[in-house]
Amino acid sequence: MKDIPLLFHLPPPSGIYMVRFDRYSPYLTKADEYGLNLKPMDFYRLIYPFGEEGIANFAYFFADENVSPYMVNAVNWHEQLNELTTQWNQRWRAGSTAGVPRLALITDEDDRSRYGYRRSEAGRARRRLPPRPPGEVCLPSLRGCAVAGCGWFH
Repeated sequence: MKDIPLLFHLPPPSGIYMVRFDRYSPYLTKADEYGLNLKPMDFYRLIYPFGEEGIANFAYFFADENVSPYMVNAVNWHEQLNELTTQWNQRWRAGSTAGVPRLALITDEDDRSRYGYRRSEAGRARRRLPPRPPGEVCLPSLRGCAVAGCGWFH
């Protein structure tokens, strides 16, 4: 949970959802390894006049009939995750990047485009482009650059 705000510079997810189990996914083909008891979703029985085995042969969407630890965790954490996702979406739509870096294509003083961070702090915008060390690639992250002596976000 504490790491999610570190992702706020990326486009947000549209919401928080349970894992969906689809045909041809590893969850279906290796259900035993994952401790899943997958059955075709209920709506198939309401639409098609076939037995359980017939529906299982063509169904695409499945549900786990077990009450597994992942389900309990998903229910317990759903509200908090949903609140964080809502904040993330609101900040993204409002363009509020206060204190949150956003990777963007910006230009340097030679008017060459390259990727850098744009950040707003205390009401003022700041642009920061990584230097280009000779023969090395600058790999900036939220904690700093991987290239020794780069000085990125230090």
